[in-house]
Amino acid sequence: MEGFAGLASVTTVQESTKRQRRHILAWALLVLLSLGVFLLGRVRFQFLRSASHQSPRTVPLTSFPGRQITPAFSPDGKQVAFAWDGEKRENFDIYVKLVGAGEPLRLTSNAAAESWPTWSPDGGHIAFCRELSDHVEIWMIPALGGAERKLGKSESCEGLSWSSKGQFLALGHRYLPRTASGVSLLSIETGEARELTSPSLGFWDSRPAFSPNGTMLAFVRAPSTESSEIYELAVGLDGWPGGEPRRVTYDERNINGAGESSIHRACRVR
Repeated sequence: MEGFAGLASVTTVQESTKRQRRHILAWALLVLLSLGVFLLGRVRFQFLRSASHQSPRTVPLTSFPGRQITPAFSPDGKQVAFAWDGEKRENFDIYVKLVGAGEPLRLTSNAAAESWPTWSPDGGHIAFCRELSDHVEIWMIPALGGAERKLGKSESCEGLSWSSKGQFLALGHRYLPRTASGVSLLSIETGEARELTSPSLGFWDSRPAFSPNGTMLAFVRAPSTESSEIYELAVGLDGWPGGEPRRVTYDERNINGAGESSIHRACRVR
């Protein structure tokens, strides 16, 4: 009996030792797993931190002969509309192409110069400015080509932006000596235009850009061709302004445009 008791004692000790080893092994694996997760997270953090500090890289969207101007991305970011004076550099027409490889699709072939394409919120149409001898006409055309529709006219055109609900176009103006030109709002349905902004004499407002939700409008206000600043204006969904424009930048330099994303994140609010 004593032999059996001793054997049982040894077996118990062995089982206890095995349990301890399993516990130690489990803890070791848990520690190694935690360490691996920590190292992986740290490497990813360092990579993202390094990427965020990299300088922006300029990548050409087009590389055709002649000049390509006033580009505008489609709402899904997969296409770009632009004005191009063609391989023979004769006249600016409106083109669309996929971002990346591919040939452009020519949308217009009018004898008048065209520029400032802007996409409808659903990506189905493109509005643009057509410059005639004594005035500018605003037109729209299906993004895949088709029949044009005249929306209205203006003395000048320096930028178009489509409202988020698709019912209005904001129209900026060029510099005209001894005048004051504000941003106009053009109704897609009726063609009615009204002034959104009223700068002082000698100032003009150009290159408008609606915010993604349509409640703010950014634009460039300039007293001369040498300096300009970005302003923003609250706009109701009915198209009426909600107060006076607010100055956003104080650079006293020439600013060429107000982008929808960066400006409407209030990146430089004072």
